[in-house]
Amino acid sequence: MMVNASNTPGDFFLQTVSNLCPNTTYEFSAWVLNVVNNPALIKPNLTFRVESTAGAVLNQYSTGDIGVFSQPTWEPFGFYFTTGLGTNTVVLRITNNAPGGGGNDLALDDIQFRPCGPTLRSVALAGQDTVRVCEYNQIPILYQGNLSAGFTAPAYQWQVSTDTARTWTDIPGANSLQFLRNPSAPGYFLYRLTVAESGSLGISSCRIASNIHVVDIFSKPLVNAGPDRTKFAGRPVQLLGSSDGMADNQVEWTPPLYLSDAFITGPLADPPQLQSYILNITNRKGCINRDTVTVNVVDKLYVPTAFTPNGDGKNDRWNIPNLDLAEGAVVQVFDRAGQVVFNATNTAATWDGNFQGNPLPTGVYIYLIRFRDGYVMKGQLTLLR
Repeated sequence: MMVNASNTPGDFFLQTVSNLCPNTTYEFSAWVLNVVNNPALIKPNLTFRVESTAGAVLNQYSTGDIGVFSQPTWEPFGFYFTTGLGTNTVVLRITNNAPGGGGNDLALDDIQFRPCGPTLRSVALAGQDTVRVCEYNQIPILYQGNLSAGFTAPAYQWQVSTDTARTWTDIPGANSLQFLRNPSAPGYFLYRLTVAESGSLGISSCRIASNIHVVDIFSKPLVNAGPDRTKFAGRPVQLLGSSDGMADNQVEWTPPLYLSDAFITGPLADPPQLQSYILNITNRKGCINRDTVTVNVVDKLYVPTAFTPNGDGKNDRWNIPNLDLAEGAVVQVFDRAGQVVFNATNTAATWDGNFQGNPLPTGVYIYLIRFRDGYVMKGQLTLLR
């Protein structure tokens, strides 16, 4: 702001400020530059006033004549003012006391009226001011606030932000200088302590806030080793592992025994006997999660050749034990006319002897089992009523 003085002393800044906090110290100040560098000319002379809305002067400060320097020099001027219990609106006024004429020209910058509360700091004990860990490595964190003198009856409130400090939420019950953060769900959290005079804590503009603490809790990856598998001796089976965020994840099966590739989610497994495998997934944050799958080994596939779906609770369904349809096998049953009366893919190979909801007659049927690698098993099946 550039001010060219009038012929008579007068005000050049006047502003009303509302919603002030009781028992709070404010700074009313500005940076001032005497733009005339001739000491023989009139020098600016300012008065900063804080007044009630009725015009009563609550406090004021005069700069005296503002000096002349060989080079343009900004100087800070102002004073501190403490509100009373009933003060919530004031009038701010800056007056140029010097008369007009030669000189008395000035510039102002950064006019401020701001609260100047005590110094408030907080620390996390054990050096945990910034924490970035996987969710399973969390431990409780104790924060400790430190408040310098200045409040008559301070009231405390810890806050948390989950949107990178755009908004803050009061933490219920966290109303002392200490706050214990317990392990939580994954997320990005910011914590701070706020303080105000007792009775003014509910007015956000009356609070002062501490430094901020960062707690970044990383999620462990989702992992699924897939369903347990059954293989026949001499025929490998594919493991069906999966995970979220696969493009950024590291994959490792343990042990790597009898696997075609221990570093992909779907390797072929060909163990000679019952074997369990652990799928270990590590995401880009270094967090690990695991799941287990078991591969059962049988000498050969047993296919029953008869069943009696007569409702007596005994042998009422045709089941093929140990057949793993998740491997891509297809089971079909044909009648003597060559019509498919039963078809199973990716589900359990179990048949109740019905076709389109109707019981089929006693007779001999043909079953066909096709494996994904082209291997085919074929045989007869007798249905007895």
